[in-house]
Amino acid sequence: MKSWTKVTIIVVLLLAVVGIYYGKNIYFKKDAGESAVSSNLENIIQVEKGELKKPVVMELSTTTCPVCVKMYPIMESIDKKYKDKVVVGVVHLDDEKIQEKAIEYAQKYSVRVVPTMIFMDENGETFLRQEGYMSEEEISKVLKAMGVE
Repeated sequence: MKSWTKVTIIVVLLLAVVGIYYGKNIYFKKDAGESAVSSNLENIIQVEKGELKKPVVMELSTTTCPVCVKMYPIMESIDKKYKDKVVVGVVHLDDEKIQEKAIEYAQKYSVRVVPTMIFMDENGETFLRQEGYMSEEEISKVLKAMGVE
């Protein structure tokens, strides 16, 4: 084998390893767990138990899902827009810290596709379950249909 072929193979393998590292550690996890929407699990649980009377917008996702990563800024924007009126949360189903709750939600809401959006009324009852990507406008329309302005 010629030396330039060996060098090319080594460079391609090196680029593949760097790409995998970047994908797992930088791109997909860049905002996971650092924002208010990721830390709203306790508020969501309070709404489900009837201890907090607010509607909920919950995204069930994973940290490695490209569509979920794309929706994260949308969820942050919805959180800012409806801060005092709605509990907005992103629940990462692959988060080891909340593994039991993640499994419970995956089963309870029959998650087959991520992201899965769950809209709950102020009594903790499911208003709408939507699989796949939702734009900020679509989420706002659902909230308006729920009576949130």
